[in-house]
Amino acid sequence: MTRHARHRILLVEDDVALREMVGSHLSRNRYGVVTADSAEDVLNRMRQRALSYDICLLDLHLPGISGLELSRLLLATAPLKPVILITGDDDERTAGEALARGVTGYLLKPFQLFELDASLSQAVSMLELLEATETLARAQAETLDEWGEAGGMLPRSWLHIGDDRSGAGPGHGARAASVAGLLAEALGSTLDGRAREVLRTAARTHEVGRLLGAGGAGEVAGRSAQLLDNLGFDRGVAEVVRDAAVRWSPGLPLSARILALADRLDHDAVERCRTVDAPNAIRLALDAAVAGAGETTDPDLAALLGQRRESVESMWLLDHRERAVAGAGS
Repeated sequence: MTRHARHRILLVEDDVALREMVGSHLSRNRYGVVTADSAEDVLNRMRQRALSYDICLLDLHLPGISGLELSRLLLATAPLKPVILITGDDDERTAGEALARGVTGYLLKPFQLFELDASLSQAVSMLELLEATETLARAQAETLDEWGEAGGMLPRSWLHIGDDRSGAGPGHGARAASVAGLLAEALGSTLDGRAREVLRTAARTHEVGRLLGAGGAGEVAGRSAQLLDNLGFDRGVAEVVRDAAVRWSPGLPLSARILALADRLDHDAVERCRTVDAPNAIRLALDAAVAGAGETTDPDLAALLGQRRESVESMWLLDHRERAVAGAGS
């Protein structure tokens, strides 16, 4: 068996000549190939559970539902399966939007076959890296402390990388977990012990999907949730991570609303640290979170955050000082 033989490519292209040419090339290179001429065809097969693929090669301009919209639907359903877009438009804005949504690659027509091969090789490497890291995590990974019933297997280094790539820097997940814990405690018996453990675990791990690439909040959350599910974490952890990336509304589960607020607060405070000192940064971030009640944050949770702001400030500043000292000593 060659390196490619076990990988199946979904080729979605309405140009018959191009579809046949690319399909033949893929077959010669020992990929499995399944073709479709429209997004509607793909979605119908998905509804019938008659579609199996590892990588999607997708034309941007399709009749009916566009390739960009289909990529969003595919990544929402299977966030760890790479999608490569092909198009004749040299449009940087469209390319940026596609990559922000979690698309793995972008090919401009007319492309050379070696360019196609390179994009597919990158996608195959991503799949193989995912398989290898999942195997390593199950077999050898160092478990995080006190996961309890929500636990799975996850190397600590993955959390550090996810935090760094999130833009909020080292300790982001731990700080979000601390704020989430303060809010959960303030809610008393509204969240039971298991729900609190799930929330804490979700907060610590919600950025881990950034190991697999860039993307918007929804795309990263989808990859994080799928990866955590694959690694044996409580199913509730993946649900909280996924839901926390959804725009705030009263209908979102409580734990997801808590994580969304804690995540937003830490990102905002870290960003403000670029222009003001740490004490003012966290105070301004808290003011913004409370002021956004009803628009970007849950008003009841924002009120609780305001009541606990002294504890939040102390916790955040202590973490900031400890990391600054550790950085200076390294």
